[in-house]
Amino acid sequence: MDTNQALTLLKDKKWKELFTVLENDFVFKELINDSVFKELFERYLIPEILTNLNVENEEHFLILSKLHNIHNSTQKNFKLNNEQHLQLTLELVKINRDYHLAKHHPENPICREIIEEFEEIAEKKSKEDSDSAILKKKLDIQEFKETNQIFSNGSIFKSPQELEFYNAANKVFEGYLILPNAALSTVLPSILFGPEVKYDNWFYLTTTVDCVIVETKSFSPIHFFELDSKRHDSEEQKEKDKIKNNLITAAGHKLHRIRKRGFESSAKSSNYFEVYLRKIKNEG
Repeated sequence: MDTNQALTLLKDKKWKELFTVLENDFVFKELINDSVFKELFERYLIPEILTNLNVENEEHFLILSKLHNIHNSTQKNFKLNNEQHLQLTLELVKINRDYHLAKHHPENPICREIIEEFEEIAEKKSKEDSDSAILKKKLDIQEFKETNQIFSNGSIFKSPQELEFYNAANKVFEGYLILPNAALSTVLPSILFGPEVKYDNWFYLTTTVDCVIVETKSFSPIHFFELDSKRHDSEEQKEKDKIKNNLITAAGHKLHRIRKRGFESSAKSSNYFEVYLRKIKNEG
């Protein structure tokens, strides 16, 4: 290949064909010995590539990478000068955010940003790996996940009223633990089912309280609330409510049963709940 043919490839932006020339040491050595070719080639190669390629096109990155690899090869005669190599490297860094390229130019703002980002992630990963190693030594952990999930849990609140009450309790009893739908077996002592007191053990194990306020120093429950509705009007439900009342009072607690006297907006209901809860809190 003669000088004119090689320069025509550069002029016509036929990069693949041109890179084939660059990789052929014998051909390139002859071309670069031509002072005219050397001057034009070094002046226009990098500017033409960077100016005329579309940065959003994957081929842009591949062409730049190919040129970078040819330059870095110890077996090739083709070498960019320092300024050209810097331009090429920075362009690759901007596209691929490559830490290993960026760390050679920490003085460049983009490279510095990439270096800091990479090292922050690496430090975090190192800590996570260290924590994981410690956990494996100290804890026997098993994790289970159903791959053929057949239903979704949904909200822990069974009605809009429960959510309204929880939000009000969260405002009034700030700094306390608010337990929605707390299991009786969690908040009441199992001694209730000793020989002295006879209650339905199954009811105790399977029933919840709509809301329980827990003091966070001793983690003792201090207030119990049930939100009633017309669902509580059946004889069967009344009997269950009676058992729940007896269980909670037998443990030395007061149970507050609250029922709306008609439909109110969510905002109004929360406000009424909040007023009542402040009264309970102030009474101790």
